[in-house]
Amino acid sequence: MRRFILITFFVILFIVGCQKQAVSKEIKTSTQLQLIDCGTDTECFSANFLDCKPAKMFGGATEIRGGTPKSCSVMFQSMDDPQYTGGKRLTMDCTIKNTDTFKDEEMNGYMVVVKGAACKGDLYDFYAKLANP
Repeated sequence: MRRFILITFFVILFIVGCQKQAVSKEIKTSTQLQLIDCGTDTECFSANFLDCKPAKMFGGATEIRGGTPKSCSVMFQSMDDPQYTGGKRLTMDCTIKNTDTFKDEEMNGYMVVVKGAACKGDLYDFYAKLANP
């Protein structure tokens, strides 16, 4: 009987420990995926860009999707300017290396292309033409 109680006790401890670990992983995952809406606050966006933390600015026209400062995924979207884009919104997805070395004025789509980020999309094609006339 004593052996049965001891085994039951350890089984209960094991189950409780597993549940706590699962809850802890859930909290970490939901925290990591939380997208910060910086609105039009460039300082907020800058702080998140340097660390490659998920954030968006200008209603999602620029969005840090995550990664690390060594390899950060960012999406850029242009305005629908009839003069330059023919009234279309152009987009590009980029993998940016070393976001922690960017200056505030370089945290935009054009400078990302100029600094050699790996990008794809019609906005990238537009910026590449501007950068290399």
